[in-house]
Amino acid sequence: MAETTLTLCSIVAVDRHWCIGKDNQIPWHLPLDFKHFKQVTMGHVLLMGRRTHESIGRALPGRRNMVLTTQANYEAAPECEIHTSLDAFFDSLTLASDERVFVIGGESVYRDTLPCVAEIYLTVVDTVVEGGDTFFVSLQEDEWEVVSSTHVEQDERHAHKFVMHHLRRRRDDAVVSAVPQSWLP
Repeated sequence: MAETTLTLCSIVAVDRHWCIGKDNQIPWHLPLDFKHFKQVTMGHVLLMGRRTHESIGRALPGRRNMVLTTQANYEAAPECEIHTSLDAFFDSLTLASDERVFVIGGESVYRDTLPCVAEIYLTVVDTVVEGGDTFFVSLQEDEWEVVSSTHVEQDERHAHKFVMHHLRRRRDDAVVSAVPQSWLP
């Protein structure tokens, strides 16, 4: 029997200071980034925290939706699976073939899984969110190789220009506090 592998990925959009949310909402509307999210994650496992699940309000179709919460009696939307720890989540996975698991938020789930993440689909939005209250983990530029980048200009559908990067882990290093200049739109 062939060995199967699990690739843990994060997919996230950040502002120039790693902000990902304000008042449990995404602080921008970028249709092309939403389309990219759907294309990249379709058919795969999604891992999200309770508040992220609640902000979405439903299971995302075409994907296995897993919700991580410390609330023992939490009831998620139909077609979502509940796990009370990362260990329980990983124990629940049965892989018939190579599988990609996408961490889609929020802040603590990103932080807790980052040491195991091999790839990040990182959208950098050319803005700074005033009053942002949820942040992605600051990344060290030298730790990640840019596999590909797609630049999108501001237009009538997108209030901000942005760049969608596909990053692959290189090695561990120190953390930086702002999005590296070379990753900006």
